[in-house]
Amino acid sequence: MACLCLGPISSGKTLLLRRLQNSAVDETTPTVETVGTNIVQVPKKAPAKSEKEKKRKGWDERDTIGLREVGGSMAPLWASYYSPGKPIIYTIDSSNLFQVSIATVLLMEMLAHEKLVGSKFLIVLAKSDLTNRKKLNYLKFMMRLDNIASQAGSRITIEEASALTGNGVENIRKWIVENCDCDEYGASKNN
Repeated sequence: MACLCLGPISSGKTLLLRRLQNSAVDETTPTVETVGTNIVQVPKKAPAKSEKEKKRKGWDERDTIGLREVGGSMAPLWASYYSPGKPIIYTIDSSNLFQVSIATVLLMEMLAHEKLVGSKFLIVLAKSDLTNRKKLNYLKFMMRLDNIASQAGSRITIEEASALTGNGVENIRKWIVENCDCDEYGASKNN
């Protein structure tokens, strides 16, 4: 798989990946805690709205990038899925302060892991549509994200997103295409 999607239990990984797959997602979309892994194919382009637009844009549903979601309950085993240079999408529920503290510890462990030293990270502050979500600046302060990001250099990108409203999802897709579309040797296929 080109990329790993990790995060604590109930951080929004599954719904985010469904949205990236261009599936319909709303408040009634059921999810269950991922125990184990899910492998999904994410289209490199946003969905075309009509058949005419599909033809004009050269839409090809086979033009996808593989992502592996590893359940939050499997955090002690995440390291077995790491490989040098593999990009990581790391989701955090921005409305759950208890989870934010756990997520920070897990993030620090990942950033320090020897197999992920050169890996790029996309930190997704998920569930940004909820009224009890915490503001970006507050989360950056609580998690010390600015300090973490300055220590990690350009390896970290932070994005707020909502799988329900779609806010931020296309920025995540763009990051996936730029960072996860690589051949087996890590060279970008986009060049």
